[in-house]
Amino acid sequence: MTPYEFAKLFFNQKEWLLRLYKDGLGITDKTVPKLSPSEKEERYKLYKEGLLTEKEYLRLPPSEVSWRITNLGLKEKQQEELLQILDIAITDAMYTILLGLDGCASVGGVQEEYKLYDEQGNLLASGVGLDGAAYEIFHGNKSGK
Repeated sequence: MTPYEFAKLFFNQKEWLLRLYKDGLGITDKTVPKLSPSEKEERYKLYKEGLLTEKEYLRLPPSEVSWRITNLGLKEKQQEELLQILDIAITDAMYTILLGLDGCASVGGVQEEYKLYDEQGNLLASGVGLDGAAYEIFHGNKSGK
């Protein structure tokens, strides 16, 4: 895996988190309804046919973040502003983690280059070049593409 591909995984995770937070806004019930096997099968068919979104299919409760934002009672514009603030905070956190893995910043007060391996022992990323890839993805190209 290249440094760019590895950093892109972090960017995609950030985007997923923000979508999860946004999709859960306005939902006040934190429970997931129980479905019978036939109801699950029917929902799966509707999802595969494109008649249900992933969220509707999974019937996910809101994330803790979404639930807390909803319960603040903010107006829609204020919720959007708060989501933009979360975007900045998550971007800063993930970018800093990647710099720490590269050895360009400290992680827990320790500054050194790390190498990451998958469960089979294959090298996923070494610090070399991770700082530049992380900058490009998180700050240089705002679309992350």
